[in-house]
Amino acid sequence: MTGPLRSRISRAANAVAVSLALTVGLAARSAPPTALVVPTFDQLATLTASDGITNAEFGFSVAASGQTVVVGVFRRNTGTNPKEPEPGEPVVGPGAYVFVRSGNAWTEQARLMPSDGATGLRFGSGVAISGNTVVVAATGGKGLPGLGAAYVFTRSGTAWSEQAKLVQTGGQVLDLFGASVAISGDTVAVGAPGENSTQGVTYVFTRTGTSWSEQTQLTAGDGALGDHFGEAVSASGDSVIVGAPSNDVTTLDDDQGSAYVFTRSGTTWTEQAQLIAGDGAAFDNYGTSVAIGGDTAVIGAPWNDVVDLDDDRGSAYVYTRNGTTWTAEAQLTAADGAAFDGFGSSVAMSGDTAVVGAPLNDIVNLDDDQGSAYVFTRTGTTWNPDAPLLANDGAAGDNFGSSVATTGSTIVVGSPQNDVGETNNQGSAYVYAQPAAPPVASAGVDQNLIGCPGCFTYVILDGSGSSDLEGLPLTYAWREGTTLLAFKNAPYSMASVALGFGIHTIELTVTNAAGLSATDTVVVNVQTAPGSPQGPSGPVGPQGPQGPQVPQGPQGEVGPQGPKGDKGDTGAIGAQGPAGVPGIQGPLGPQGPQGVPGPSRAMIWPTFIREFSSTFKASVFTPDAAITVTRIQVQMANAPAGCSVNARIRLSDGTTETTLTLNNASEDSGPLALDFAAGVELVLRVNREATCQGSGNMPKDANVIVQYKVQ
Repeated sequence: MTGPLRSRISRAANAVAVSLALTVGLAARSAPPTALVVPTFDQLATLTASDGITNAEFGFSVAASGQTVVVGVFRRNTGTNPKEPEPGEPVVGPGAYVFVRSGNAWTEQARLMPSDGATGLRFGSGVAISGNTVVVAATGGKGLPGLGAAYVFTRSGTAWSEQAKLVQTGGQVLDLFGASVAISGDTVAVGAPGENSTQGVTYVFTRTGTSWSEQTQLTAGDGALGDHFGEAVSASGDSVIVGAPSNDVTTLDDDQGSAYVFTRSGTTWTEQAQLIAGDGAAFDNYGTSVAIGGDTAVIGAPWNDVVDLDDDRGSAYVYTRNGTTWTAEAQLTAADGAAFDGFGSSVAMSGDTAVVGAPLNDIVNLDDDQGSAYVFTRTGTTWNPDAPLLANDGAAGDNFGSSVATTGSTIVVGSPQNDVGETNNQGSAYVYAQPAAPPVASAGVDQNLIGCPGCFTYVILDGSGSSDLEGLPLTYAWREGTTLLAFKNAPYSMASVALGFGIHTIELTVTNAAGLSATDTVVVNVQTAPGSPQGPSGPVGPQGPQGPQVPQGPQGEVGPQGPKGDKGDTGAIGAQGPAGVPGIQGPLGPQGPQGVPGPSRAMIWPTFIREFSSTFKASVFTPDAAITVTRIQVQMANAPAGCSVNARIRLSDGTTETTLTLNNASEDSGPLALDFAAGVELVLRVNREATCQGSGNMPKDANVIVQYKVQ
């Protein structure tokens, strides 16, 4: 039997009464389901240590995150006692083992060891993982049994290294620091249920860069001797839940148990709620196991009486938070439960899935303690049971279900007493998942773009909306007909391609690591800019009529012939008649209005910047004419859950500089009017600013589109 499955430690007579408890009751005790359902989870793999030995108890603790599983070893010596080495017995080093998934295959990536050589000290009795960070507990310190530590390891590529050793302030023998560990991002919680005469304390550490420091010590508002506060811990964001399975709720020494939720504001932690089972009774040990994810918590009570008094079948309780108020949502029980199964000895949750271990469940014969684990999924506020999980090679005494973990649709169950071949109690861990489902492909929205005759237009193809149910990494392939336009591997899900005029139907195919695929299409229409036509010319006015012609005046009369004699004077010429008056010229017709010119065609400066990160990277462009920058767009991959990514942009011509910040909710600057002279060297610099720590798989590349027009 592993862990504190039943704790009945006497408490001093002057123990304080419970005064600050928030009792979250259930309207009625849930009756066990009458029938099991068809299983929806398949066993994918059995994990064992590559150097496994007798009594190692591999699987005493398990943790999972994405495609990585960590398995802890409780002890590693060759003695007959499965808990501690025999006096004078040589000690074989402990370890925690890291496994990674590729498709449906799991391989051992590393064995984690403490740098200070703390061997034989229960290194691996507790493990926790968040992304590329693992915490391993060692509940017995070197030369001082009970004075423990927690070791932090980080992964770079496929290599693991120790980053820090976390210890308690003023630790004492038998404090059991490291009896439980949890991690969420850059926050680690470590339980020390033996501190303060077994009242218990939980320590919170935080990371800045690569340095860890103690942020606070959590204690129960009604804490008293013998509560074992910190026997179980779980963390999610700014919330930590701590189990105190020996807390006396009703009477002295009843060991009914409680769980406490603490929340952080800035660097200050406060107790938000004390959770107590509505049907709780003496010796339930409620709080033996705890799990929290977002606003949902699951708490195990392995000795709760479900049907009859003292049947000790066990239950797990689900609570949800609204604002700062916690409310009971369900009581989970085993459909095939029986007395002393220990259902609730371990719990885990991810999204709407909860897993509960029953390591003492009898599968074949009475008292065989083979063990099982149970899966429940939530629809609305209803939790539906799946068929119990069993090891395909299970046998009596395996204690399958002593530890459980879940991430996405993957479940890991520890079986620390499982015999591997002829090696007794070497231990195993089993991996389960729902039958492989294809991914979901999303090629994004259709696009209408303005191009130019005889040139290509750069288009961003976005597959970031695609997903995989099991969180398997995806590949992205874009094709037009049979032509492959672009191919990307996760975490990159966008591509920049050049397209000519016309309507392009592009198919995106996403394929997960299991080889399953899905497709989606996007239509991209590249067209000319529709300018306004020139107005028609006004009609020519009619020519005015020609004025009438005036007749020439009459010729003067010839004077009479004078008498012969002296020659007379020549007669004067008669006056010429007046010229005719010209006709009036007709007016010109009015000129037609000038047509409105069409808009200038937007031109594009596309650039692809690699290693887009917290360091500015630059791209240079020199226009051959005076231009006006009208818009800037940046395409970035989606940030991890709970984080957002900003792109800071600096555009400079050597004299003036414009700074913009675009975020992943709006990666478009909107209209701009930035004028630059011909021949200047424009420098575009981009860097990434994340609003969360522990960036994980942040985007490393950026597609930047700068739209401009010639002045």
